[in-house]
Amino acid sequence: MKEVLRKIVLMFLLIFISWNSWSQDRPISGTVVDENGLPLPGVSVKVQDLPIGAVTDFDGNFSFSLPDNPRTILVFSFLGFVQQEIPLGDQSTFHITLLESATGLGEVIVVGYGSTNRENISTAVSTVDVGNIGTRPSCGCGVNLTGVKSGFECYPDVR
Repeated sequence: MKEVLRKIVLMFLLIFISWNSWSQDRPISGTVVDENGLPLPGVSVKVQDLPIGAVTDFDGNFSFSLPDNPRTILVFSFLGFVQQEIPLGDQSTFHITLLESATGLGEVIVVGYGSTNRENISTAVSTVDVGNIGTRPSCGCGVNLTGVKSGFECYPDVR
Protein backbone atom coordinates (compact mmCIF):
# COMPACT_ATOMS: atom_id res chain seq x y z
CA MET A 1 0.00 0.00 0.00
CA LYS A 2 2.81 2.36 0.91
CA GLU A 3 4.56 1.63 -2.40
CA VAL A 4 1.39 2.40 -4.40
CA LEU A 5 0.91 5.69 -2.57
CA ARG A 6 4.53 6.64 -3.26
CA LYS A 7 4.09 5.93 -6.99
CA ILE A 8 0.89 8.03 -7.12
CA VAL A 9 2.59 10.96 -5.40
CA LEU A 10 5.59 10.66 -7.73
CA MET A 11 3.30 10.57 -10.78
CA PHE A 12 1.43 13.72 -9.68
CA LEU A 13 4.74 15.44 -8.95
CA LEU A 14 6.06 14.67 -12.44
CA ILE A 15 2.82 15.87 -14.05
CA PHE A 16 2.93 19.11 -12.06
CA ILE A 17 6.58 19.78 -13.00
CA SER A 18 5.99 19.15 -16.71
CA TRP A 19 2.78 21.24 -16.68
CA ASN A 20 4.65 24.12 -15.05
CA SER A 21 7.40 23.97 -17.67
CA TRP A 22 4.85 24.24 -20.50
CA SER A 23 3.50 27.52 -19.14
CA GLN A 24 6.88 29.29 -19.18
CA ASP A 25 7.12 32.67 -20.85
CA ARG A 26 9.37 33.06 -23.86
CA PRO A 27 12.06 35.80 -23.81
CA ILE A 28 12.08 38.04 -26.89
CA SER A 29 14.81 40.56 -27.67
CA GLY A 30 16.23 42.47 -30.59
CA THR A 31 17.37 45.69 -32.18
CA VAL A 32 15.51 48.19 -34.36
CA VAL A 33 17.46 50.32 -36.85
CA ASP A 34 16.67 52.66 -39.74
CA GLU A 35 17.66 52.19 -43.39
CA ASN A 36 21.17 53.50 -42.67
CA GLY A 37 21.73 51.05 -39.82
CA LEU A 38 21.37 53.70 -37.10
CA PRO A 39 19.55 52.58 -33.92
CA LEU A 40 16.04 53.95 -33.37
CA PRO A 41 15.24 54.80 -29.74
CA GLY A 42 11.58 54.97 -28.71
CA VAL A 43 10.16 52.47 -31.22
CA SER A 44 6.98 50.80 -29.96
CA VAL A 45 7.21 47.00 -30.01
CA LYS A 46 3.82 45.43 -29.24
CA VAL A 47 2.29 41.99 -29.41
CA GLN A 48 -0.76 42.09 -31.66
CA ASP A 49 -4.05 41.62 -29.74
CA LEU A 50 -2.28 41.42 -26.35
CA PRO A 51 -1.39 44.13 -23.81
CA ILE A 52 2.29 43.14 -23.94
CA GLY A 53 5.10 45.20 -25.38
CA ALA A 54 8.16 47.36 -24.91
CA VAL A 55 9.87 50.49 -26.17
CA THR A 56 13.38 50.45 -27.61
CA ASP A 57 16.13 52.03 -25.52
CA PHE A 58 18.74 54.59 -26.65
CA ASP A 59 20.62 51.92 -28.63
CA GLY A 60 17.46 50.58 -30.34
CA ASN A 61 17.37 47.44 -28.17
CA PHE A 62 14.24 45.87 -26.69
CA SER A 63 13.44 42.81 -24.60
CA PHE A 64 10.38 41.34 -22.92
CA SER A 65 8.73 37.98 -22.25
CA LEU A 66 5.51 36.62 -23.65
CA PRO A 67 3.56 33.36 -23.63
CA ASP A 68 5.01 30.86 -26.10
CA ASN A 69 2.78 30.89 -29.18
CA PRO A 70 4.42 30.62 -32.62
CA ARG A 71 1.42 32.34 -34.27
CA THR A 72 2.07 35.56 -32.32
CA ILE A 73 2.69 38.71 -34.40
CA LEU A 74 5.01 41.51 -33.26
CA VAL A 75 4.11 45.05 -34.37
CA PHE A 76 6.91 47.64 -34.73
CA SER A 77 5.80 51.27 -35.09
CA PHE A 78 7.50 54.66 -34.92
CA LEU A 79 6.49 58.13 -36.06
CA GLY A 80 7.80 58.79 -39.58
CA PHE A 81 8.41 55.11 -40.36
CA VAL A 82 6.32 52.37 -41.99
CA GLN A 83 4.73 50.05 -39.41
CA GLN A 84 5.93 46.44 -39.68
CA GLU A 85 4.19 43.28 -38.52
CA ILE A 86 6.56 40.34 -38.04
CA PRO A 87 5.37 36.80 -37.19
CA LEU A 88 7.15 35.40 -34.14
CA GLY A 89 7.58 31.82 -35.35
CA ASP A 90 10.48 30.07 -33.60
CA GLN A 91 12.66 33.18 -33.39
CA SER A 92 13.60 34.80 -30.11
CA THR A 93 16.07 37.42 -31.41
CA PHE A 94 15.14 40.01 -34.03
CA HIS A 95 17.00 42.61 -36.11
CA ILE A 96 14.36 44.92 -37.60
CA THR A 97 14.97 47.65 -40.19
CA LEU A 98 12.19 50.25 -40.37
CA LEU A 99 11.69 52.14 -43.63
CA GLU A 100 11.02 55.87 -43.63
CA SER A 101 7.57 57.14 -44.52
CA ALA A 102 7.10 60.79 -45.46
CA THR A 103 3.30 60.63 -45.36
CA GLY A 104 1.58 62.14 -42.38
CA LEU A 105 4.56 63.99 -40.91
CA GLY A 106 3.03 67.38 -41.74
CA GLU A 107 -0.09 66.49 -39.77
CA VAL A 108 1.58 66.09 -36.37
CA ILE A 109 1.22 68.98 -33.96
CA VAL A 110 3.37 69.29 -30.85
CA VAL A 111 1.53 70.85 -27.93
CA GLY A 112 2.76 71.73 -24.45
CA TYR A 113 1.77 68.36 -23.00
CA GLY A 114 2.42 65.91 -25.86
CA SER A 115 1.64 65.61 -29.55
CA THR A 116 -1.53 65.04 -31.53
CA ASN A 117 -2.84 64.88 -35.09
CA ARG A 118 -4.35 67.93 -36.75
CA GLU A 119 -7.82 66.35 -36.94
CA ASN A 120 -7.83 65.65 -33.19
CA ILE A 121 -7.13 69.21 -32.05
CA SER A 122 -10.02 71.55 -31.26
CA THR A 123 -8.21 74.79 -30.38
CA ALA A 124 -6.38 77.48 -32.30
CA VAL A 125 -2.90 76.59 -33.51
CA SER A 126 -0.12 79.06 -34.33
CA THR A 127 3.27 78.54 -35.87
CA VAL A 128 6.27 80.44 -34.53
CA ASP A 129 9.39 81.13 -36.60
CA VAL A 130 12.16 80.57 -34.09
CA GLY A 131 14.90 82.14 -36.20
CA ASN A 132 15.03 85.45 -34.30
CA ILE A 133 14.13 84.20 -30.84
CA GLY A 134 17.70 83.31 -29.89
CA THR A 135 18.88 86.91 -30.42
CA ARG A 136 16.41 88.40 -27.90
CA PRO A 137 17.74 88.94 -24.37
CA SER A 138 15.59 87.26 -21.74
CA CYS A 139 15.58 84.92 -18.76
CA GLY A 140 13.94 81.95 -20.51
CA CYS A 141 12.50 80.58 -23.72
CA GLY A 142 8.90 81.17 -22.59
CA VAL A 143 9.62 84.85 -22.11
CA ASN A 144 11.26 84.92 -25.57
CA LEU A 145 7.96 83.75 -27.08
CA THR A 146 5.94 86.51 -25.40
CA GLY A 147 4.78 89.04 -27.97
CA VAL A 148 5.76 86.90 -30.95
CA LYS A 149 2.18 85.61 -31.41
CA SER A 150 -0.91 87.37 -30.19
CA GLY A 151 -2.53 85.82 -27.15
CA PHE A 152 0.62 84.16 -25.83
CA GLU A 153 1.93 85.44 -22.53
CA CYS A 154 4.53 83.99 -20.21
CA TYR A 155 5.33 85.27 -16.74
CA PRO A 156 8.54 84.06 -15.10
CA ASP A 157 8.08 82.51 -11.70
CA VAL A 158 9.71 85.13 -9.48
CA ARG A 159 9.65 84.43 -5.77
